[in-house]
Amino acid sequence: MATMLSPHFALEEFLASQTAARLGIDSDPDTTAFANLRGLAVVMESVRMILRNKQILISSGYRSPILNRAVGGAPHSAHKLGGAVAPWSACSSRHFPQIG
Repeated sequence: MATMLSPHFALEEFLASQTAARLGIDSDPDTTAFANLRGLAVVMESVRMILRNKQILISSGYRSPILNRAVGGAPHSAHKLGGAVAPWSACSSRHFPQIG
């Protein structure tokens, strides 16, 4: 069962990573990152409303420090704190700028 952070966004969406799965990297957020992800999901609900309730897919969310290094992320990336997301909307064929 999914851990819902908000009505339309599950924790698992923010944690999904092909790189983590392929390399066996644990990417579970700590308490602070989890709280930040919950707040980020609330922000994403607002974005969804602006898009007239269109589905938003998360292409990049939380990254553990090890995962962030593995994907070549910036050393001080907000992704490591659960404070950034790269969304993609099904109503558009493009990515939106990173939020966070």
